[in-house]
Amino acid sequence: IRILLLSSSIKASKSTLEMQKLQPLLNEIRAKYKKDQVKLSQETMKLFKEHKVSPYGSCLPTIIQLVVLIIFYRVIMIGFNLDHLNLIYSFIPKASEINLFFLGIDVAKPDLWILPILAGALQFVQTKMIPQPSMPKGSNDPMSMMNKQMVYFFPFITIFIARSLPAGLSIYWGVTSVIMILQQ
Repeated sequence: IRILLLSSSIKASKSTLEMQKLQPLLNEIRAKYKKDQVKLSQETMKLFKEHKVSPYGSCLPTIIQLVVLIIFYRVIMIGFNLDHLNLIYSFIPKASEINLFFLGIDVAKPDLWILPILAGALQFVQTKMIPQPSMPKGSNDPMSMMNKQMVYFFPFITIFIARSLPAGLSIYWGVTSVIMILQQ
C-alpha cells in the first residue's frame, strides 16, 4: 500500500517544503497587511502564483492516503471477523481457517502495549525528521507553535488509538512510519 502511495506522498512532502520556504515571505505580508484582510488575501495569492505553489498541494495526497487507511481499517475490522470472512475471502473454500497470526501476533486483536508504543515512537521519529522553518526569537507564529506541539502530541494519539484497533493496523502504522523515515 505504501509503495502505491509513494508518488502521492512525495508530492505532499514537496508541497509542504515549498510552503515552508515561503513562510518568511508570508509572515512579512501578514505583518504588512494585518489590518486589510482583502489586500492580505490578494498579496498572499499573488505570492503563491509567483512561486507556483498551491497552499492545498499537500491536502489531496493526504486525503488519498487517509481514504486508503480507512479502507484498510474496514478490511481489517470486517475481514478478520470470523463471522464475515466470506465477504472478503469468498474465493477461499474454507475462509474460517485462515491463519490470522503474523510473526506470532494475532492481527485481528488489539495489542495493548508493544505495537502501539512502537508505532507512536516511529511516528515521533518521523515527525522530528520533518524540517521545521526557522523562526526569529520572540516570534509567536501560531502555525509554528502548533507544529511543535503536534510533534509530541500525535504520537500519544497514535498510541491511544492503536491500543483499541486490531494489531494489523498498528503493524501497518509502524511500517508506514519506517517507510516515511526512509523517504525523508
